[in-house]
Amino acid sequence: MRGWGVAMQGQTAEGIAEIHRGLAGCRAAGVEMDRPYYLALLAEAYCRDARPREALSALDEALGMLRDTPAFFYAAELRRLRGSVLMQVPERRLEDAESSFQQALEVARGQGALSLELRAAVCLARLWEGQGKRREGRDLLAEVYGRFTEGFSTADLTEANAILQERRC
Repeated sequence: MRGWGVAMQGQTAEGIAEIHRGLAGCRAAGVEMDRPYYLALLAEAYCRDARPREALSALDEALGMLRDTPAFFYAAELRRLRGSVLMQVPERRLEDAESSFQQALEVARGQGALSLELRAAVCLARLWEGQGKRREGRDLLAEVYGRFTEGFSTADLTEANAILQERRC
């Protein structure tokens, strides 16, 4: 966790190295249960360091581990992150990113993880906007956003609201 924090504060090389040390330590101790989560943190650090291919590799490893634990608490976010990383890869295929965002939505809904569903809806709405499907994106985002009853000052809800407001213009 410290490595992720260091990377998010801009010291990406140091943070990535620390995450790798932590992952190696967990593996040596036989602790694998939360590895997919820590790989997601590593992927975020790689993205912060403009290394989307490495981020994608970490996420693919994490998602591969979920075959045995499909109800993993971070499963939706792993899929959303994968879609976001795919958007950064030069030879990206938008349909792969869209598929990842759709999977993230489905998993989040199945788990009742409304905040993770909102994150996936924001990403999908942004993708669809770029494809000329602004109305579909806005409708999706409005439906998810409308189910919140509190927390409107949080970063995710503030971002979603900003998207919804700009689309009214």
